Amino acid sequence: PWGGQGAGISIEDAFDLAHRVNDYLEDIPKAIKVYEETRIPRAKFIRNAAQMNFKVFQLFNYPLLLPVLSVYYKILARPFLMDKFQQPILGYDIPKEPLPDYNK
Repeated sequence: PWGGQGAGISIEDAFDLAHRVNDYLEDIPKAIKVYEETRIPRAKFIRNAAQMNFKVFQLFNYPLLLPVLSVYYKILARPFLMDKFQQPILGYDIPKEPLPDYNK
């Protein structure tokens, strides 16, 4: 809950898995292996970012640290830093082609 990415990463997972299965229809274990190789590192990154957010938010319980946190957020809010921080979260390279319609 501290990263705000739970639902988003779940949708990415479903989308990615559907594409991997489509790419390897004849070899489902390979599809799952490729899916896991792609998705597990991303899920770990998102989890670690959420844990970091939790730890930083806990610091707000200490009033003496509020000036330090204020500086931290002012620095982090700089566009070039924010872009660099958010790129791995928002820049996931999803498959570009839609899935075929097997119902036709």
